[in-house]
Parts: sequence; structure tokens; C-alpha cells
Amino acid sequence: MIDSTIQSLAMEMKTSVDQLIQWFSYFGIIKTEKDIITQIEKEILFKHMNDNKKGLSNKLTLKRKTRSTLSVSGIGGKSKQVHIEIRKKLTYIQYTTLQEPECIDLKNKMVSNVNHELANSTKENKLVNKKVDDTINPFFLTQNSKKNHHYSESIKCKEKVSGKVYPRKVEGKYLQEKNQTQLIKKRSEDNWNIENAKTIPSNLENNNTNGSKLYCMPSLIEKNNNQKLENERRNRSRTRTRNRSGGKLTKQQQPKRSNNHRLYAIIPDEFSKEEELYVSNRIGKNKRKQSALLQSFNKPIQVINRDIIIGETISVAELANKMSTKSSCVIKAMMQLGIMATINQILDQETAQLVAEEMGHKVILRHDNELEELIMNDRINSCTMIENRAPIVTVMGHVDHGKTSLLDYIRSTKIASSEIGGITQSIGAYNVSTDNGIITFLDTPGHAAFTAMRARGVQLTDIVVLVVAADDGVMPQTIEAIQHIQAANVPVVVAINKIDKLEANPERIKNDLNNHGLIPEDWGGDTQFINVSAISGDGIDNLLDAILLQSEMLELKAMHHGMAIATVLESFLDKGRGPVVSVLVREGTLKCGDIILCGTEYGRVRAMRNEFGHDITSAGPSIPVELLGLSGIPDSGEMVIVVRDEKKAREVALYRQGKFREMKLARQKEPNIANIFANIKNTTSGAISELNLIIKSDTQGSSEAIRESVESLSTSNIIVKILSSSIGGITETDIALAVAYNAIILGFNVRADLSARRIIELDQIDVRYYSVIYDLINEVKQMMHGMLVPRYKHESIGLAKVRSVFHSPKHGNIAGCIVVEGMIKCHKKIRIIRNNIVTYEGELESLRRFKDDVHEVRSGVECGISIKNYNDIHSGDMIEVFDTIKMSHV
Repeated sequence: MIDSTIQSLAMEMKTSVDQLIQWFSYFGIIKTEKDIITQIEKEILFKHMNDNKKGLSNKLTLKRKTRSTLSVSGIGGKSKQVHIEIRKKLTYIQYTTLQEPECIDLKNKMVSNVNHELANSTKENKLVNKKVDDTINPFFLTQNSKKNHHYSESIKCKEKVSGKVYPRKVEGKYLQEKNQTQLIKKRSEDNWNIENAKTIPSNLENNNTNGSKLYCMPSLIEKNNNQKLENERRNRSRTRTRNRSGGKLTKQQQPKRSNNHRLYAIIPDEFSKEEELYVSNRIGKNKRKQSALLQSFNKPIQVINRDIIIGETISVAELANKMSTKSSCVIKAMMQLGIMATINQILDQETAQLVAEEMGHKVILRHDNELEELIMNDRINSCTMIENRAPIVTVMGHVDHGKTSLLDYIRSTKIASSEIGGITQSIGAYNVSTDNGIITFLDTPGHAAFTAMRARGVQLTDIVVLVVAADDGVMPQTIEAIQHIQAANVPVVVAINKIDKLEANPERIKNDLNNHGLIPEDWGGDTQFINVSAISGDGIDNLLDAILLQSEMLELKAMHHGMAIATVLESFLDKGRGPVVSVLVREGTLKCGDIILCGTEYGRVRAMRNEFGHDITSAGPSIPVELLGLSGIPDSGEMVIVVRDEKKAREVALYRQGKFREMKLARQKEPNIANIFANIKNTTSGAISELNLIIKSDTQGSSEAIRESVESLSTSNIIVKILSSSIGGITETDIALAVAYNAIILGFNVRADLSARRIIELDQIDVRYYSVIYDLINEVKQMMHGMLVPRYKHESIGLAKVRSVFHSPKHGNIAGCIVVEGMIKCHKKIRIIRNNIVTYEGELESLRRFKDDVHEVRSGVECGISIKNYNDIHSGDMIEVFDTIKMSHV
């Protein structure tokens, strides 16, 4: 092999040149930075490194805890219990024995030298003992300082335990029972010991035939001995140091008391690797031992590349923490890329990835919907079992045009007659069986407040039936329904209802709908127009045939087996059953016992009922059902998904709840200087009033409609603020919130419970109940008008000029005037204007024409005017007569 230099070898071993030179010096080889290293010198270095690595120790630590309770008397003679925990710890360190052939030869040589050692004097034995510690290889300490930290602790323990081996004096029973000669003799017969190991270098030096292997040991031992002796002298000088004040040892320097407790510790032998068990007095039983905390830092030789996991967003500080670098370094790297940022600035995923890769790290992108994708991919579906399904038909139209009555005739029910107020206020789903097939109808409300319900119905449907009354024509909600239909791009069938009335005019309906893009088939379009009557039943069969024909043209198919997917139509809270959700199955089969995930809620299907209230166990595509078992009330329009693992469903639901809270906080308007000053101005002037409301409704859909309708009533003078909008009856929590914010509670198809009614009567809380949505909206408008401050407008009706002033004993000064503009009326408000400045504002007391009292005087006519409680009138003044008019609020 080609010889290499110190620098090349240091690069291969990934260490510094100085450290490598120091290692060679430990073995008696002196090198400089530019010297050449031979192959024999490399073998010497590697051999000693491998020998030192064999001395790694295995440590066994035993811990024991004992707990007890102590009664301590407290203040007032009362005793309290104090829990005490005693922790004990024993450490055993084991060193493996060397099995090298050379070591066995050395052992035999050591046994032959035992007699020679016994003949030595006591003084020579002590000198041998002092040099034992120096046999530890410095190269081993420098190369493996962290790994041998426990070994250094064992050396300290060995110095305290065995007074024979080390020069420090330790008083114990063990030293009294065993003398020095027997100990050395016993150790030499079993295995090598530390004292006999001191003779290894000298014997090797005399008997070594291969000088290239062990010629470095004498210099190594001499250097280590000098260093150890110097350290021991320093430690002994420190322990003898006294305090200046009292001449006593400090707490850290005072020797600990010894007792009769035994401590077992395994003393490692550096050369013989022998396991020896010693017994010593336990020191400081009840005192906490001072832990030897060794802190060290090794500068990394090369840059560490890490795997950085980055989410959708991350701050600069978090990114720096993940890369284990300073934030200033990250900001500097971003500035080099042309991105200015601060330490708390939020970065998007792409920017964070670019910065991390620029700094040499590997980026792992984590998407927020990763958990949702995982649970969706875990679903088991059979895509091969696709069959025809029933069409979903949504009935839409203006309020009171006969949508529910039309469905009643088809289903042979009387739902329209039982509805409160005669209008539909919630979305309904019905499954109708006909001679030609099954049709699922969705009945939507026609009131203007239920726009969200109509939009939701269009998104679910396959075909829309637009109901228009023949005697009423196209109305605003009809136009809105047409806009929803065109936006969703779904086929439509127009049903012209109430053709049995005398005022019916179907042709006018066709003309009006033609203007909105619905062209009849008779006129060359593609929209079917069917004349029907919900009372007499005319045209109902033609309407059903048209719906089935349109569904056949669409070729509607769905998967009938596998995990189901459904859509929430409506949800409400039942006091006895809990959250009840009306869903429409889109695909698969929904069964009792399935684990479902719906928005921010999850659960297991406990029971299902059909539209008639009968319990069922399963529901296929296009079948509406009511299910029980969700953890809460989901929002209308949410997807219901059947999953396999309930634990994963719970994790996704909790994640969505946290994300919903974050989005809600993000939507809040951030305050700025203009808004702050505007709020201060409104608060001080009192120009804007707030109407605090708490809304309680029966279903989620009606709650959403009421909230949107009431919030749209806010004006520039009054802001309608909804503090809470929830499902269920009025509770004590709602009452407490109303008391705190002086709010009005609006209950829609709900009532207060018994405990809440008592608080309402006691605190006189304003609670109002409604069953029809437009009654609620109208009453909110009246409340807003009642909160407005009345505004008045001054309207000028006449102007007169004073020509002369007369005195009357009955009325005082009387102004002789001529009417310049408009007319002057008696008992009206007036202003005295002098040099274009209003000097007085009062009331006109008397108006005369010559000597007759008159009620009004027109323009160009002279008159006499007497002003109530005012006599300071001069010639040339202008008298303006005005009227006060109350203005109406918009």
C-alpha cells in the first residue's frame, strides 16, 4: 500500500491533524504535519485503537423506591399527611476479559514475578499503587470521552472503596481484615490485577522480540504517571483548604460520615479485565449525592443534513428550529433568495421548501388533508356492482304556488294542511312508488329566507320540477329558482299548477319563462311544460311520466353495495333521542352499526327510520332516512361517509374542529387605526345602536335561514348582532347570556324548559316565540325601528320683512311686516334673522290683518305679527316661519 501523509490520514479518519499527531505521540511515534506515515505505523495505531475499544464497559443500574406517609402537626393542632419517597440506586460495572494470546503469555509472566513482588518493601508497594491510575490510556480517554464517562465515575468510586489499591486513605473493615500480601497473592493466582499490571511494560521491554508492537508503552506510562500525580496533589491541597472566617471546611469539602451499611461495587481492572466484588462503608446515606455533571460540546466536523417535515404553513422560527440552526441564518438565506421576512412571519409550504433545500436539507411535505385521504383510501367499495338507481327530483317554486299540495296528491297525504302558517319551512324528502318505478322527491321552501335550502336542493338533485301558479305568474323566488337551475346545469320540467282556476293563463306563463331561457318543446325548445292541478289531479300522471322519461335519458346509475356515502338534508336535536340527522344516500348501502364521519362529528349508526317513522336496518341509493348516533348536530349539506376505523374517524373529526376554529378566528376582521377611531367616535356620539339577539330554533336549516335573514336587516344606524344561534330548547345558559349582554331571545318552534322559565319570570327576560319565519323577521324590523332616535326636519313655509314696530299694551311690541316669500301661519315656529344671523327662535303668538285676527297671510300682503315672550324686534329684521316634520328611517 502507498504511504500517506498525516493530513490525508486525518481526512480519512475524519479528525484533525493535531489530534492525530497527539495519538502517535502517545505510542512513542513523533510526527509533524508534513511527515510520511508508513504502513507499519498505521498498523500500530489501528491495533492500539482496537485494543482500547475492547475495554468498553457494561453498566447495570438497580433502582428501588420506597414510599411512606408521615403525620406532621400543623397550625391549630391539626395534623396533615406528608408523603415520603426514598430512592436507592446501585450501579454494577462489568468489564469483559481479554482473550488475546499475547495477554495470556503476559499473565504467565506476571505469575512468575509474584514472589519478586512479595519480597519488595512496603514503600515500593505504595509507589506501585500510586502508579495504577496512570495505566489508563490517554488515547482511550480522548477518543471516547463520552463513552467512558461512567468509567471515570467507577474510578472515583474505587478510590473511595479500596484503600489498598489507591493512595487515598479509606477506613473500612475490609482493609483491616485483609492484608496487602494476601490480596496481591490471591489476585495473581486467579487473574491479573492492577498492581501486577505495572510490571507489564518492564517485562515487555525486556522480553519483547517484536519492538514494533509494544515499544511505545514506557513513555506512555511515564507521561500518564506524572499527570496523575499532579492531579492528586491538587485535589489533596483543595481538601485541606479552610474558610477564612471560621477555619472550617466548606460544605463541599467536608468529609461525609460513614456508617455500617455495605455498598457493593464492581471494580474494573484495566489490563486483566477481571471482575472483583468489594464491600465498603456506605457514605452519606441520608444526604443527596452530588451528581457529576460533565458538559461537553464537540464542534461538528461536517454539515448535518436533516429530514424536515413542513406542513401547509410554518413560521421562520419553527423552520429554524427544525433545521437546528439560528433564525438569523434562515433570514439570511431568504434574503439571498430575494425574500424579506421576519422571525415570526408565516411562510407557505413552497417558500419553506425552497429555503430548506437551499440550506442542504431534505424536505418532506405534509398536507393537512393527509389524514382524510388516508381514511378515504381505507374504504372498501365494489365499483363493479353499478346498477340503475331512482331519480332524485327537487320541487321548487315561489311561496304558495302549490308545491307541497302537488306532492300530497302524488303521495296521497295531507302534509300541506298541517303545516304552520300554510308554508313549508324545512326541506322534506319522500320516496314515491309508481307503476313505472320509484321516484325520490325533495320538497324545498319557497320563502325568500330559505335561499340556502333551495341551493342545497339543486346540488343534490337529478331533475328539477319548477312549479308556477297559472293565476300568479313568475315571481321573485321563481326567478331565483331558475338561476339556481342554470348554475347547477340540471334538466328541468315546468309544472303549471292551478289550471283549474278561472284566472289561469298558461300561455302567459310560457311567455314569461321564455324570457328567462326556458323554451317549451312546442316552441322548439327542450323544456317540458305540463299543466297540472293539485286539487283535481289533472296532469299528475303526465308529470310523473315526464320525470321518468327524463331520468331514463340521463341513465342514472350508482353502486348498491359497499360502504355508503350520504348527504345531510336536515338535522335537529331530540330531547329523548339526541341528535337526529335526515340524510339522503347517494351510493352504497347504509346499515345499522356502521361507523360514520360527518363534518366535525362522528359516531355509529344506532337506529334508522324511513319517512313514515318505521325502523329499518339498511338503506340503498336515493333513499332518504333519519339516523341516530352522531356525537353532535352537523351542518346541512355535509357529507356522511362510512369508514372502517372509529379511532381514525374521531381523529379526523377533532382535526376538522380545530381547523374550523382557526378559520373562524382568521375570518375576524383585524383592527386598524381607521376602525379604532370609528368605534371611538360611534361610542362617544352614540350614533350607532346594537340589537343583541339569541336565536334558538328547531332545525339546523331554519337556524341558518333565520340567521342570514336577520343579519341582512342591519343598517348604518343599527347593527343586528347575533350572540348565539343553536338548536334545541331555551336553557339556563341562554338566559345567563341574555342577562349579561341585555339581549332578546327569539325562539323558533322551541320553548323554554322549566328551570329556564323560572329565571325568565324572576329576571323579566324578553323572550319571544315564533312559528312562522316572516313573523319573526317583521318583528325584528319593528324592534329596530323602536330603537332608532326620532329625526326631525325644519321646512320653511314663509318669510316676512319688518318695516316698522308698534307698541300694544296687551301684546307688547308688534312688528308691521310684509310677506316676502311663501305664507305666514299663526302659532308656528319662527326665527328672527338680523344681519343674516339668527338672534331668536320662538313661536308666533298673534297674526292680524288690519284689526282682524287671521290664520295665514300670503305673499305680498302686509300684516302685523306678535311674537310670544319677545319684544326686542327692530325694523329691517327678517321673520322666518317654519314647520317641524318627523323624518322616517330607511
